[in-house]
Amino acid sequence: MERNYRWGEMITQKDTIQCYLEEKENKYSNKVRYKLKLDDNRPLKIKSANILQIKFNGGEIYDRINNVQNEFVLLKRLAGGPVRLYKENLSNDTSTTLTMGGTMIYARPTPDFYYLVKYDQIYIMSRLTFRESLKKIFTNNPEFEKLIDEIKYREFINNIEEIVNDYNKKASN
Repeated sequence: MERNYRWGEMITQKDTIQCYLEEKENKYSNKVRYKLKLDDNRPLKIKSANILQIKFNGGEIYDRINNVQNEFVLLKRLAGGPVRLYKENLSNDTSTTLTMGGTMIYARPTPDFYYLVKYDQIYIMSRLTFRESLKKIFTNNPEFEKLIDEIKYREFINNIEEIVNDYNKKASN
């Protein structure tokens, strides 16, 4: 399998390493492969739990998050500011197909998990607790307090990036 590497930096618990990092779509879990020189034959590896942040020259940032499975993973920052947004899909496949006795059964897709981070407190968005979490995150803003009371979970998830970016713009004014 051909791997692509891109210049960036890893901030670990002990050091900052400028190197070529293997490109990933949205998430680094387990180990991160990197090269000090692009033409190195074999990449070096480091546990993702030992990395605090990855920054690419293009501006993408991956931060260490303790996820729903209580593992440290590096997730791509989708929105930055007072509230940061991350998305994780625990499955590489969008749906599962099983065959039992000649009958095909389709399982539901694995859901995406959304994390909102404010003051280094991680909030996992779920249908049951999203309103309670949002009231702790989107504070001191009557417009967002009204939105929280009225919005449905699916509508919130479908517009989560826009909502977080709007809040961050208003919070920084």
